[in-house]
Amino acid sequence: SGNSGKDYILKPTIKVRTESEAVIVQGTVTDDSLLTDPPTASAPLAGSLVTAQTTEELADDPKDEVVIETGTIAADDGEYALFIAPGTYNFVATSLGYDPACVTSTLSSGDSAVIDFGLVENDPLSGTVSVEVTITGNDEQYATVDFRREIDCIDDDLNAFSTWVTVATINIANNISATLNLPVGGYEVIASSYGLETQVQPVIVVSEQDTPVEITFD
Repeated sequence: SGNSGKDYILKPTIKVRTESEAVIVQGTVTDDSLLTDPPTASAPLAGSLVTAQTTEELADDPKDEVVIETGTIAADDGEYALFIAPGTYNFVATSLGYDPACVTSTLSSGDSAVIDFGLVENDPLSGTVSVEVTITGNDEQYATVDFRREIDCIDDDLNAFSTWVTVATINIANNISATLNLPVGGYEVIASSYGLETQVQPVIVVSEQDTPVEITFD
C-alpha cells in the first residue's frame, strides 16, 4: 500500500446555507507563539482550518458524538468567514505545527459574531500518524477517519471547560495509507464506513515519532 493524492482527501464537508437563514461568524487566525510585552501584531496563519462542530455525548453511533457542520480555510491575511444555521457550536481552529484552539458560542437567527483565534506552536514538537484502512470484501469503499482530542474550550462568558473536538479528519480508500502530522498527546480515532460498524481506538502521538494506526472493517 502507499500514498496517493487520489485515494484520500482532507475533510470537512461544506454545507451551503441561504443568506436569510445563515448566521455569520468571522474572524482572524494568528500565530500567538511570540507574544511580547507590550504586545506586537501577531502574524496571520494563512491556510488554517476553522470548523463549526456540534456535540452529542449520548449519540447511538460514536461517529455522531462530534459532527463537523461546516468549515473553511483562512485566507492569506488569516481572515475567515462561516455561514451557519442558528445554534450552539464549538468553533475549532487548527493549523499544521500548532495546538488547536476552541471557542463555543450560541447564536440566534440574525446574529453575527467575531471569533478570533491565537494559535501557539506545538511544544514539544508534533509527531506523525500513519493510517491504513482495510475494508474486507469491498475494494471500492472509503472510510472517514476522525482524530478527536479533549481540549479546553472558551464559552461566551470566557469560562474554560473540557470537551472533545475533531482536530483532523480524512476520507481514505480501502487498502491505502495516509500520514498526518498531529500535536503530541492522546486521541480517539473514530473510523466509519457506510453500512459498517464504527471503529474506535485510542492512539498516543509521540514527539518526532510515527505512530501506526491500522483500521479493519470485517
